[in-house]
Amino acid sequence: MSPMDSPAQPGTTGRLLSGRLPARRAALAGLLGLALATSACGARFSESTASQALNAGGGAASGSGLSAGSASGSSTGASSGSGAAAGSGAAGAAGSSAGAASGSTGAAAGSTGPASGGSTGGTTAGATAPGGTTTASSGGLGTCTGGSTTGISGKTINLAYIIPRTGAAPVPPQTPQELQAYWNYLNSKGGVDGYTVQTSVLDTQSTTSGAQAATDQAASQDFAATALDRIFLDQKIDQVAQADAIPTLLTQDAPGYPLASDNWIFDIGVDQGAQGKTIADYFADVMKVHTVGVVFENDPTLTAGVNAFKAEAKAKGLSVVDDDQIDGTSSNQTGEAQTLANKKAQAVWLYVAPNNAIAIVNEAGTDGFSTKWFASAISWAFNLTLAAQTGGNYFANAQGFSLWPALNDPRAKATLEAHPPSNGATTANDIGVAGWGYGQIISNAIAQAIAKYKVLTRNSFRCAMQQLNLTGATSPTDGGPMDWAPVAFAPGVRDGVNEVITYKVDTNPVASLDEWGSLLDYAKGF
Repeated sequence: MSPMDSPAQPGTTGRLLSGRLPARRAALAGLLGLALATSACGARFSESTASQALNAGGGAASGSGLSAGSASGSSTGASSGSGAAAGSGAAGAAGSSAGAASGSTGAAAGSTGPASGGSTGGTTAGATAPGGTTTASSGGLGTCTGGSTTGISGKTINLAYIIPRTGAAPVPPQTPQELQAYWNYLNSKGGVDGYTVQTSVLDTQSTTSGAQAATDQAASQDFAATALDRIFLDQKIDQVAQADAIPTLLTQDAPGYPLASDNWIFDIGVDQGAQGKTIADYFADVMKVHTVGVVFENDPTLTAGVNAFKAEAKAKGLSVVDDDQIDGTSSNQTGEAQTLANKKAQAVWLYVAPNNAIAIVNEAGTDGFSTKWFASAISWAFNLTLAAQTGGNYFANAQGFSLWPALNDPRAKATLEAHPPSNGATTANDIGVAGWGYGQIISNAIAQAIAKYKVLTRNSFRCAMQQLNLTGATSPTDGGPMDWAPVAFAPGVRDGVNEVITYKVDTNPVASLDEWGSLLDYAKGF
């Protein structure tokens, strides 16, 4: 039995999951016999064991865990929507007294909250919530009762999912049903302290104007929101949601975001500003390659990650033989595929949207070029499905990391069982697994808000999220395995993830049936 097929080896604190079977076949075969070994601090996996997995055909991806919530070295006040200073925070280590502009959608000016303290100082801007309640700044919880109950009608809570249903990289058509599946399951068990949850899915149309309109709509009708879109669009949602004072969970955000003052925003994804460094470390330390490449879209929010990748690769003695920016809106990636084929990097990080990754890999395969493709935390049809592939097994041995388990993972069993057949789909899509994880995070925050503050408002939910710690193996509200990477927040902390789940492609003789499979949980660098 190889390390890929066995539980974590003695002396490690992580869990190792099989990546052998394609997800659909694995779901039928059942994987309940695999052990999930976790600790109170969440699962961990050592680099030495990761190397064993790689040698057996797998690999490990590490995340950075570095908080992007504090704008260290920059100005310490947040600007209001009008551009005027919104707080009176003392200058931090940078010595700047100017406010950091957050654009026309910056935080609304309110009463001054407590300073965050620390060497970086911190903004003291408050944000006025609907209902007249003033919330805290970067360092404290602020008012945790009273405030808006928008989105709550009697014992029914309405949540918004802000995602691209149309546009450059749309989610599958059955996504609304799959996002509601967790709540249907929990509602059937009595909900959360008697509250049942209904969802609305709002379309960003993959545009900034669409993202703003969807977020404003959520703020006017929903209790809280979760966003999953491209990085620059999640940044826009961050800014609008903060101004609208609606608690919002982001799956990814631009480097430096959420701001320390964004006290309505919670990033449950991987720090985009640091993942480039950790991917370079992974290429050098685990994959043992020497020549590498990175392909990224013409989106300025990707620059920090790309630069960090190149700098760390150089420090590790790697040669970056390919460093290309592409037009993310183009459907033709023939030129880039040919460039990759000519430069022959041993491993390539595709820092691009799912449709572009698939196009590049297929085009490169047609040109006879194969390499170790590597995906970002959110990529390639949201990590699990490769339905757009039409050529040979060009994704063989592709790797990457994710925030939620693959369909062949025992933790996804409840998702598979609860999947609602819809729009012609008969098996769960990967977005359903992500939706299950979203639901677990939100339901536990709702439960803690009610338990601690004896009332459910946007303020009590926000305070509960700022203290949420979900690092165990199971979800308290539903009793099932956690379907998201461990999440731990504290007052002033805006990035809560400290672990990722490593994937590798399970190839099939029929290329269109290739699937991602879970390999292991990994926490190096967090």
